[in-house]
Amino acid sequence: MTAAMMLATAAMIRARWMLASAWLTGALIVKPLALVMMLLAGALVPRMRLLLIAGIVLAVALPFALLHWDYLIGQYQALGLKIWRVATAPPGEWIYQADFTTLLRAFGIVLPGSVSLAIRLLAALGTLRLAWRVQGTRDRKAFALALLILSGLYITLFEPRNENVSYLVATSGISALAFLILLRDVADLRGPGVPGPRLRGERASRRGDQAHAHARYLRLGSRPDGAAAPLVHARRRRGVVNKHR
Repeated sequence: MTAAMMLATAAMIRARWMLASAWLTGALIVKPLALVMMLLAGALVPRMRLLLIAGIVLAVALPFALLHWDYLIGQYQALGLKIWRVATAPPGEWIYQADFTTLLRAFGIVLPGSVSLAIRLLAALGTLRLAWRVQGTRDRKAFALALLILSGLYITLFEPRNENVSYLVATSGISALAFLILLRDVADLRGPGVPGPRLRGERASRRGDQAHAHARYLRLGSRPDGAAAPLVHARRRRGVVNKHR
């Protein structure tokens, strides 16, 4: 599932929406946890919306071509009841559960099932909001990686069917992001652990250089390439005209 989600991310970076939808459909067929990334992509990428809906329908309908309908209907009903039970059950009742409820239980905090469900829904809206903010940067690579990482984090912390090894879904996306940051400047001794201050410093330095160049342009009337400013040309022309008068 995680491999298919990463391949879908690579396809989204290249704007190959049909291929990305196909990979997400494959991830959903392997494990329903991939529904998190499918819902995020469907909500924020209009070009993938119909493709993902078709993929979900295909994933649900495909078993009916291979098995008896009565059996499958019973299995889908059991799946729905299981998801509801796990989402509202007290932490630790399901032996493999490893989400935020079991983390809080380690500190002596046991939340009622209804409160846990409300937190999961609020976290889903918060995850959608964060992905939408990244989409606003219009950087396709950043947006695709954000979908992968945010989906992995939600699965790890809030997905009711999360298990004790589901953290690997988030680890892959975070590792890919750290690798990209490291490639940005391998010689930086601070490494990828502090990308925020370094990037902000680079932006501030560029802004300072631009401000200095603009001040020189206004003061001396010349650009870095040696061309004169239009205002200086106008002053020189007026000087020549006054001299001839």
